[in-house]
Amino acid sequence: MEDLNKKIKELRSVLGMTQAQFAEKLELTQSNLSAIEGGKREVNLNIVMKIKEKFKISIEDFYTKIYIKLI
Repeated sequence: MEDLNKKIKELRSVLGMTQAQFAEKLELTQSNLSAIEGGKREVNLNIVMKIKEKFKISIEDFYTKIYIKLI
C-alpha cells in the first residue's frame, strides 16, 4: 500500500498543488492527506475513485504510470 501513498504525493506534486488544494479537491482534510502521503493512513478505494473522477485519470494509469515533475 505504501506505493499508492507515494503515487498520491507524486501526482499532487506534478499537478503543482498544495496539500490543502489537493485535499479539498478530494474532499479530504489536509491532515488526512498528510497522513496518507506519510504512509500513516491507508489509501482506500474511495480515494482512488475520487482521484479518477476529479483528475480524469484512469485507474490503470494511476497504478502504473510514474509521475515525475519535469523542470
